[in-house]
Order: sequence, then C-alpha cells, then structure tokens
Amino acid sequence: MLTQTWTIEGNGFHFGQHGLGQEETSATFPSDSLFAALLARLAVLRGKDAVTEFMAPFLQHEPPFVLTSTFPMAGAVRFFPLPLSAQRASPSKDSAQPVKQLKKVAFLSEKLFLEILAGKTLLEIYQNARTLQAGQLLFHPSENNLLPDHLQKLPSPDIWHIEQRPRVTLGRSAQQSTIFFTGRLAFAQDCGLWFAVRWLNQEPSLQALLESLLHDLADAGLGGERSVGFGAFCLHTGAPLSIPPASSANTWVSLSRYNPSPEEMPALQAAQSSYNIHTVTGWLETPARRGLRRRPLRLLAEGSVFGPLPEDVPGRILDVRPDYAKDTRPLDHPVYRCGLAFKVGIQTPGGQP
Repeated sequence: MLTQTWTIEGNGFHFGQHGLGQEETSATFPSDSLFAALLARLAVLRGKDAVTEFMAPFLQHEPPFVLTSTFPMAGAVRFFPLPLSAQRASPSKDSAQPVKQLKKVAFLSEKLFLEILAGKTLLEIYQNARTLQAGQLLFHPSENNLLPDHLQKLPSPDIWHIEQRPRVTLGRSAQQSTIFFTGRLAFAQDCGLWFAVRWLNQEPSLQALLESLLHDLADAGLGGERSVGFGAFCLHTGAPLSIPPASSANTWVSLSRYNPSPEEMPALQAAQSSYNIHTVTGWLETPARRGLRRRPLRLLAEGSVFGPLPEDVPGRILDVRPDYAKDTRPLDHPVYRCGLAFKVGIQTPGGQP
C-alpha cells in the first residue's frame, strides 16, 4: 500500500476544542476534521453529486484511502502521538524521571516512535531523549541536526506558541461593544504540521482529486476563524513514511481518531488495549444552511492501542447532521464524520504483539 505524507506550514490557526471557548485552541488538527474539511471544499467546488460519488466506496466499507491526524514537525523531524500502552511502566522511587515529567510527553520523534513500536516503554526511552515544547515533545539526540538551525542550540525550545488575540463584537440593539479573545496557534520558522494518506486504491484520478482538494483547502483555510485571516497555509509533499501497517494478528496503535463498529468491540476489550475517548461536538459547514450544530460523537484518540482486528481499515463513517425531532432533520443531505483508523503495528511492553 502506498503511503504519502504532506506538510502544512502557516503562521496563524484556530483549532477549536472547547465548544464556545474561543480563547482555547489545540496544537493539532484531527483526522475527522480534516476529512470533513475536504468534503466541504468538494461540495463548494463540485456540488452535492460529487460528494455522493466520492463517498460511495467509503459507505460500502471499501475506503480508497485513510488519513492520519495532523501532528507537529520541526524541520525534518516528524512527531507521532505517544502510544498509550508505553505509559504503563511507572518509575520507581529511585528513578531519575519524576512522574510529572513523563506525564507531559504527548509526541515522539520518528526514531523514538519506532522504538516504542518495538516494545520499549516511555520510561526506557526518556533517559536519553531530548525535549521540545516544555517536555511535550521527545526526540533522539541523533535527530538534533534535523531540527531547524535556530532550534538546535536551545536546551528545550518551543516550536509553537498560543496567544490570545483581542476581538470586538457590536451588539445589534444597544450598539455596545464587547471585547472577547480568540486563541491563535503560531509555529516557529520551518515548523508546522504533517499528516499521512495511506492509499488502498491507487486510482490516479482519485489521487489527483485529493491533491487538488488539499491545495484548495490551503487557500480556503484550515480550522476556525478563517473570516478574520486564520487558517491559510502552504502545502508541500513530505518525505516517505517507513512505518508499516499492522497485520491482522498484531496489536496496533491508531494514528487517527477511531469510531469502532459493534463487531470491533473485542479489540477494545483485549488485555493490551489502552485508549482515551473524546466527545466531539461543534458546528457543521454546508452550502445549504448555516448555524447548525452537529450531533455529538465519541471517538477514540490518536495513540490509542487495541487488540488484533482482521480489517485493514477498521472504523465507521457516521452521519452527524442534527436530528431535532423524531424523523425530522433540517438538512436533506448527510453530514459525514470519519472514524476510520490508521493502523500501525505495535508490540506492547513485555513483547506481546
């Protein structure tokens, strides 16, 4: 299976994560939101029929591709979500690594990620690793020369920062102004985000369509607050990804958000499983109507680890358009949210595949 990678470089994003909490923003953009953004651009550019044709193989459980979420990058160093199974080994009282330091870690460089996939724990790799972003990112010392030059000599530099931008709204009746704040995510020079696309159907026309949608999305903007200049980015082809997919007999970690079908629940009940649950809400975007909230959806977070599954791409595509009353919906078309998993094989601590 072909796996492509892309990089995103921009200097102002708002990735909402707390409903109406405008002052908060995430540092990454999840796979289900990226998939939804691509569908929104397809609907604007080519209309409803094009979306129906595009979604047909996904709804028939034959997805032509699966996306990862976006993750941080610094120069040529790509970071991956920490597999949750790697946190199971706790430091002893005599350990040089306090629990608080280990709990800060959210992302690993590619070299350290491969070591975790081979069965090491976070405690085992932490001692010799170096940190970025106040301990949230770990990388191997041999990868230091792959970082941007301005970051290589700093003890623990930041590759992004989040600031609160003041905004003003004007009341319609009293014409009174009210100040509020919007969280803005900004990356350092030569830093940004990356994501991968694993192709199961390498049809050239579909690959060309996805690439054109990604470039259009770069101009239209990613995330929220696009009307005030947030979200535009430069899209580039990334270096190949050498991480193989999981076999049907292996424990695996997901690099995307995942919504399991009822038949896949045994993978969550396996002894080696370790996962976090995110409740995803928000507003939908459609040319038909504005100002509608999506139905809440529970997704398992990136970095979650599961027992063996035979499917190459487990998970489901769900319709999250609002349903205000029984058999009553304000939209005449589905609003899709992608819960397909991007599987990567992993050995859990102790060598258990």
